Amino acid sequence: MTAIKRAYAAKLKAIDPDREVEAFLELRAAFDLARQQSDGDSAPRPARMPVVEAAGPEPAATPAAVVVDRPKSAPPQPVPAPERDPRSELAELFRRRAKRDAGAAERAARALFDHAAMDNVGFASEVELWLARLIVETAPRADAILALAAERFGWRRFDGMMRVDPAIAGALQRLNDLEASERLRAPAHRWNALYKMLEQPAPVAIARGDLLLYGPFMGDMLDSLRFHNPGILRSLDRAHVRLWEEAVVRQRSNPAAPRADGVSWFGWFILAAVVANIAALASRWL
Repeated sequence: MTAIKRAYAAKLKAIDPDREVEAFLELRAAFDLARQQSDGDSAPRPARMPVVEAAGPEPAATPAAVVVDRPKSAPPQPVPAPERDPRSELAELFRRRAKRDAGAAERAARALFDHAAMDNVGFASEVELWLARLIVETAPRADAILALAAERFGWRRFDGMMRVDPAIAGALQRLNDLEASERLRAPAHRWNALYKMLEQPAPVAIARGDLLLYGPFMGDMLDSLRFHNPGILRSLDRAHVRLWEEAVVRQRSNPAAPRADGVSWFGWFILAAVVANIAALASRWL
């Protein structure tokens, strides 16, 4: 330690601490380091104690596995198939373009009406509108159940009413057309011959004799069907109907056109006037 101090003092004399600040700091740091090392070497060192590791807790014994008797699981139950919509059979009958089977259609309709789901008011209303649309869209294939459906849902009470669902109104109109067509096919009906005539292909022109004989009656029938049963007109031969419509218009627009008995409307007017004058003169003479 004395030698370190002497060396430090000798070197310190060669340095001006005020001007050579960095050299002084380096010398001072070297002196402090040498002194610390000198002090560490001269101090007695304690005996090194052997390191004894602390004994940890003894590992716990692994518990024996416990066997638990679990109940055997029941075999998986089959998932029930979803219930088929009761309308499916009826829809398939009319949407495919196969040959109609009126008996099968009626049986399917009755099965639908007797289904337990029809006790639900909401479902029954849904079926009513669905069936009305089906009848209108698939006509004439659904004509076999039209009367049955009208009776089941009471559609006839809507006849002539304005505020009716369009599908129900269309089904009801179709029913009226079918019933009117049946009446026209009856041999005793006054328009039966005219109706059958319009079912035939159109001729080249309306014969004069036919116009004289049938013209006024054909006009009355066409007016009635046009107003009450337009569906019947659409079911007849369109070209034949058009020929008669044009002929009737020409006949009505000409007051002097001959009637079925060969006398014009104007002729009947003159004849009536003559008869009235004769009757007046006869009353005077008598």
